Order: sequence, then structure tokens, then C-alpha cells
Amino acid sequence: MAPWADLPEDLFRTIWEKLSFGDLVRSSAVCKDWWDKSKGIRRKSSLPWIFYLERDLYLVQPKLFDPCSRESYNLKTANRTKIFDFIIAAKLCASKKGWLLFARKVKVPCETLFLVYSPISNDYFWLPTLMDHHSDVATFSTNPTAPDCVFFISYRHLGDTYIATYSFGKDNWCTQKVEVDYILHDEPISSVVYSEQKGEFYCVCDGGELAKFAIVGRRWNVITQNRRTLKELAAKTWKHQGLVPGSITIRHWLFQYEGQLLLVFLVRNLKDGKYMFSISYFDWSQNRWAVKDNVGNFAVMLSCLSSCSPSVLLSRVEDAEDCLCKYQVSSVSNLKVYGYRPLFTCEQCLVEPPCAIGD
Repeated sequence: MAPWADLPEDLFRTIWEKLSFGDLVRSSAVCKDWWDKSKGIRRKSSLPWIFYLERDLYLVQPKLFDPCSRESYNLKTANRTKIFDFIIAAKLCASKKGWLLFARKVKVPCETLFLVYSPISNDYFWLPTLMDHHSDVATFSTNPTAPDCVFFISYRHLGDTYIATYSFGKDNWCTQKVEVDYILHDEPISSVVYSEQKGEFYCVCDGGELAKFAIVGRRWNVITQNRRTLKELAAKTWKHQGLVPGSITIRHWLFQYEGQLLLVFLVRNLKDGKYMFSISYFDWSQNRWAVKDNVGNFAVMLSCLSSCSPSVLLSRVEDAEDCLCKYQVSSVSNLKVYGYRPLFTCEQCLVEPPCAIGD
């Protein structure tokens, strides 16, 4: 009988692609040959993990939940107390490549603090403090440990909109003023996503405008000057139910998925308190936002419906079918919305897990 280390390449790959990441790490550590073979093998499952802080009267225990194995892992707290205290009072701005970007606004002195943290590796680092201003949105381009990673934030000052970027090797944020036509809102840039294909950050504004910022040349361009606000756009989906902008509240997230720019709306009907979801996409041929009737092969993954600041990621439907909880909410077409373990009563952050050893 051949030793396990000599598994045929195709069989080895088939098995490894189906393992949870925790099992993948443990199995790859069995021998050096398995570790070398496992590098670069992409896991098929793309279900987000959950990072959460379990608290009692005296202690805070950070945990990471893997939906594939249905296991929770305790994270080491040694020399991390300051980090978890910061996270408790901070806002999650972005989740990508297994890393979370948190921002915390301080009133006196006026500043915004930024923490980049990976629950998977339990590593972290700080970004430069944004002095004298409070950031509205923040994200990053790629793996934060990569030398070419660019961090992006926006903020308002005296009615004007500013964006700032930071990359390793710089001493501080590189800031510039940008023009946004719809200036009636306190936070005109309300969501941002990075396009790896084009090397640009796409920004959506509360007024419905879409703008982009190219890293090379630091060029800012307003793509469309939409006069339909995001609340009007979300209400249009549910017009048949008598909803109007004044009768709803919304939360929204901007994504790039398989080459499309998508806006995911979480709509709350103020009359009955019910939640609904809808998705709009940017129609480049018409240069405007349009309702997406057929959502394709993805599902919305929601950290917690009742959270004051839920985090959202997109996942393949075939992966989401194995999730622990499906939200029974009205939604357009075949849009499916999934969440995790209602037993979690604390704030939850969705984490995009690594797909391979070495990510």
C-alpha cells in the first residue's frame, strides 16, 4: 500500500478543495510534502467566517466561527487587550482577504483612528491617525500586508469632500479635495469598493452619483450625476407595495461581483418594521443605476439583521445553501439572504476567509 504522502495529485487536490480552512491547515502540517502540495490549491467554499467578541462581566474572549466545520475557535488574547478594547468601540469599515479595517472617531481631540486586524492570523497594525477630521468611509485595495496595498478614506470639511490614500513607506495620508455635485448630504460618499481589474476605487454618494478614483495619476471622475437619491432608488423596487422614500430607512453596500457594480439595499418599512432586500446594478450602457431582477448565482450573507451596523458579503448560492440560517424576508426575484447563528447576541463581523495556504 502506498503511503499517504504519495496520494495521486488529482485525488489530493479533490480532497483539499473540500476541506474547511482549519482542517486544511492541520492536514497540511502532517508532512512537508503535503504542505508544499497544498500551496496554491483554492478552496471551493467561499462562505464568510464570523469574528465576534464574547463578553462577560470581567473578560472579553475573541472568537472566530467557521461555518464549514461548525466550529468556534478562541483567539489568543495575550498582548491584545488594547486591540479588542478598541474594536468594541470602533466601526467596521471593510472586510477583505481575511482582514478587517476598523475606524474609531474621537471627539476630543477631533481625530479618526484606524486599526487593521486579521482574526485568522491574530495579527494587526495601525494606520496613521486622521487628525482634525472624522472619516466617513474607508477601505483597502488588496491584502493589507502587500507592499502595493492602498488604503482609501473620505471625509467632509466645511461642506467640501476630501479623499485620502495611504500606502506603506509613506509618513501620512495623501489628501486631495474632490468635487461631488450632490452636496446636500453630510456624508456624500457613503460606500466605496475597489476594482482590482481597473485599479480604481468606485464611490457611491447619497445622491446616487457614482464616481471613481484612479490610483495611478490620482484622477477623480464623477461618472454619473444622478438626481435620484439612494433612498428613492431603493423605494422604487418596492413601489408596488406602496413604499415611498419617506416611509423607509435604508442601509446599503457597494460591491463588485463578476465584473458588475452592485448596490445591496437593506430596506426597513417604518410602518410595520419589516426588512426587505433589493439589489441594483450600474448599467454602463445607460450610465445609471437600475434594479437587478435576476441576481444570478450569488446570495447575500448578513452578519446580524438586528445589528446597528451589520456587515455584508456576497457568496455563491451553492455554498450558502449549507449555511445555518436563512432569513425569511421579502426580496426581489431569486435573491437569497443568509445569516449566522441567532444565538450570537453580540456584534458580528463577517470575514472573507483565505482560499489557500499562504494567502
